[in-house]
Amino acid sequence: MSFLAILLSIAFELGIKSLEGWRRFDWFAHWTDRVLLQMQKSALRDGPVGLLAILAPLLLAVWLVFAMLNGVWFLLGFAFSVFVLTMTLGPVDPMRQAQDYITAMQADDLPEANRHAAALLNRPADDNPAVTAQQVKEVLLMRMCENILGVFLWFVLLGPLGAVLF
Repeated sequence: MSFLAILLSIAFELGIKSLEGWRRFDWFAHWTDRVLLQMQKSALRDGPVGLLAILAPLLLAVWLVFAMLNGVWFLLGFAFSVFVLTMTLGPVDPMRQAQDYITAMQADDLPEANRHAAALLNRPADDNPAVTAQQVKEVLLMRMCENILGVFLWFVLLGPLGAVLF
C-alpha cells in the first residue's frame, strides 16, 4: 500500500500546481517559538527534552488521526496517508523551480534565469551560466534526496508518522 500511496502522491504533486501555497511551514516555526517560550526557564530546553516537547504533540496528533481513520475504514486511513505524504514533500517543489530556470535559459533570458537559479541556490547566481547550470544540477540532486526520497523512505518504514517525523 505504501507504493500505491507514493504513486498517488506523485500524481497529485504533478497534477496540482498550487500545492506549494499549502505547504507553508510557518506554523511550525510559531509552534516551536511558543513551546520554547514556555520552557524558557528550564535547563532542559535546549536538549532532547525540548525537542520532544516540540515534536510529541504533532506526532501524537498524526498517529491518533491515522489510527482512528484506519480503524474505522481502511480507505480513510489510506487517504489520510496520501494527504500527509503529499503535504510533507517540500515545502517547495525543486523540479518546478528547475523547470522555470530551464525555460528562462531556453528563452535566452539570462537575468530571469539567474533570478530562478538564485531562488533555487539560496544565494546569488554566478556570472558564468555554465557554472550556474552546474550548481543548479547539484542543488537539484540534493533537494530531491532531502525533500522527496527521504520522505518516501520514512513513509515506507513508519507510514504517515515517518513522513511527518522526517
